[in-house]
Amino acid sequence: MIHEATAPYEERLQSQDFLMGDHFTVVDATAAPFVSYSMVPPEAGGQDNPMMQFFIDNFSLGEGRDKTREWARRVMAYDR
Repeated sequence: MIHEATAPYEERLQSQDFLMGDHFTVVDATAAPFVSYSMVPPEAGGQDNPMMQFFIDNFSLGEGRDKTREWARRVMAYDR
């Protein structure tokens, strides 16, 4: 479901840096953390981490979401 739900994100991010335009907004700060769970690497899961394995199995972001991945990483970098 996350793949379909992020189709509008991918479309918007083709011509702008953030979801609402070229500047970081509360929309980005709210949406990116949820999208970041769809980018959990496979090695983060397994029996030692069943919660991450659940995200890997059920919420992985599919192919064709390069701009969405790039955006989520850029926004999540603010959280350091």
